[in-house]
Amino acid sequence: MNGTSEGIFQIVGVGVQPSAHLVLAQTGFTALDQVLADGGTTLLNVVKAIAILVIGLILAKIAAGITKAVLNRTNIDNNIAQWATGGQTGSPPAVEEWLSGAVFWIIIVFTVVAVLETLKLDTVSGPLNSFLDTILGFLPSVFGALILLGVAWLLGTIVKMIVVRTLNALNIDQRLGEQVGDRGTSQFSVAQTIGNSLYYLIFLLFLPSVLETLGLQGTLDPVLSMLGEIWGIVPNIGAAIAIGAIGWFIAQLVQRLVTSFLTAAGANQIGERFGLSTSGGRSLAGIIGTIVYVLILIPVATAALNALQIQAISGPSIAMLSQVTNTIPKLFAAAG
Repeated sequence: MNGTSEGIFQIVGVGVQPSAHLVLAQTGFTALDQVLADGGTTLLNVVKAIAILVIGLILAKIAAGITKAVLNRTNIDNNIAQWATGGQTGSPPAVEEWLSGAVFWIIIVFTVVAVLETLKLDTVSGPLNSFLDTILGFLPSVFGALILLGVAWLLGTIVKMIVVRTLNALNIDQRLGEQVGDRGTSQFSVAQTIGNSLYYLIFLLFLPSVLETLGLQGTLDPVLSMLGEIWGIVPNIGAAIAIGAIGWFIAQLVQRLVTSFLTAAGANQIGERFGLSTSGGRSLAGIIGTIVYVLILIPVATAALNALQIQAISGPSIAMLSQVTNTIPKLFAAAG
């Protein structure tokens, strides 16, 4: 019995020792296989990331080149530059370079995110994904705002073109130059000034809609308040301009009539006795005509300032004009 038990234990003991070595060997091979598998997966991800990066760079270059070529073949970039500068002369901004660069870097950002996700770098790719999601969610609003700006630009350009061409056909600049004695040396153009004013006024009208489309409510409220104040002043400004323009034309007309009448009556000969020359506009008739011109413009300016109904501007100006008006009779009395 005892011999049998010892034999059994010996057999069991002999059998146990090889099994332990076999388990350890299998465990070693499993760990090595896992390391090799993980290394292979990582290497494959690195290869994929490099491929994505190379393809992204190529696509970014191609897209940027196509964008620049399209803009160079069309007038879109020139129109954008003209809108940005208000049609002013000089070196225009390189819009095609800006837009092609923007397309390039947008594709690069998406490529970087794809590379980081391929490399399982979620800590870095997570914030970039959130940033891109925010941008993509904002794109519809941006496109809507761009469409509104495009409509404003088209409408403003048409209105400006019609107004400028109409005023040029009426020779408004030449006629006003003759009224003020300008012989064409001034670079100031009334037609262009009015056209540009209407052009930017149309953009101002579209500004609330653009801000609302972008969801900029905090900026929209002050703009609406400002526009309300502007529209409240516009009728007063129009009335002041009308009064000033009518008064100015009347003053010009009366000045010419007085000057011509006094010249025909021989007033210049009387002035020559006192040393007043007829050349250079220093004749007696010319001086009296200028005085009449100023006397007419003083009440016209007062009425125009009153029409503005802006006390901060009209108050001091009207007080100054009143002092001038009160001083004129005293000067004549002293001369008499």
